[in-house]
Amino acid sequence: MRFTERIISSSDSPNELSRFIIDNAGEMSRYFNATKNYLARDKEIWHDFVLTKKQKLRGLDFGNRYVRAFIVNLLELSCRFGFTSAVSVLMQLVDSNKIIINKRLEAEACIFYPKISHAAGLNDRLTKICTLLQQAQADDDISGNAIRATLLSYLLFAISNLNESAIAGLRNTAESLSDRFPMLDLVHDEFHDKNITHEELSNLIDSIHEYNDAPIVASDQGPHMIETGTEYSDSIATADGNFHSIRDVAKTFVTDVRGLSMRGTEVINDPHEAALYLRNYGNMHFAKMQSALDSPYPYATRGKIDLIDWGCGQGIATMAYLDRFGRDNINMIVLIDPSEIALKRAALHCD
Repeated sequence: MRFTERIISSSDSPNELSRFIIDNAGEMSRYFNATKNYLARDKEIWHDFVLTKKQKLRGLDFGNRYVRAFIVNLLELSCRFGFTSAVSVLMQLVDSNKIIINKRLEAEACIFYPKISHAAGLNDRLTKICTLLQQAQADDDISGNAIRATLLSYLLFAISNLNESAIAGLRNTAESLSDRFPMLDLVHDEFHDKNITHEELSNLIDSIHEYNDAPIVASDQGPHMIETGTEYSDSIATADGNFHSIRDVAKTFVTDVRGLSMRGTEVINDPHEAALYLRNYGNMHFAKMQSALDSPYPYATRGKIDLIDWGCGQGIATMAYLDRFGRDNINMIVLIDPSEIALKRAALHCD
């Protein structure tokens, strides 16, 4: 029986549904982290589930973190598929039970909730959405692609619900806000394209999600997924192997003083950007990971572990672990990232 069928059959009461969520937390996490194309086959099931089971959802055990995570997963899915009514139900649960969601998801939910009854309200909401995305950006919690997808989702919702005159007003608002929110430059062409269709926007948003949903996994790609035969890899071979020595090498490959767009949250596209990122942000992220690894971490383990670094970038988190605990208890390191350049460097740094 599929996961969706099992959860529906276990939702006759809030207590039964809470127990199912808690007992199947691992499977739930894997399911909701699947690609959008995979989840799309079940989207109407979840839409109906939220609307028909909302009384059961209100009675869930929100003191349990897996139950809270389930609501957040449903909200993420509902935002991605534009389920206005479902987002409204779930955001009421988030608000009434003080469930913490990140600023990027809050911005996406803000497209649909609270419900807007007039064109001016939707126009005004662009400022709030940009403010939330700006806060997520400041927290290093969002990529340029995620910002672009959220703003395009807002535009899609607008052209689906506004007449041409109101859309023209929205374009003027976006233009007036561009100095305050430079992120609007990411969607300037789409916002000002008077001929863009609902279908074109939907396909564009889907392509962004598909790109984010398809990271490269080093262990699946064979031994070529490591940087070799370059001046950089030769220099790393002479380093001591710890994070700070590797960063010192990277700094010597920074050839100018320019900054990184979107504070380094974009996918890395060239080797110089990789070196620049380590120079500008490496120490900060390494310190964050070192703090996360402080007591009471690590939990006791039996035997060797597989270390999986999702969104590894250049391997800073894995390097932090290796510098703190060594390699003796590691069976395998799996590195996953959408940037092939960053991934090859992560494999080199953690080799």
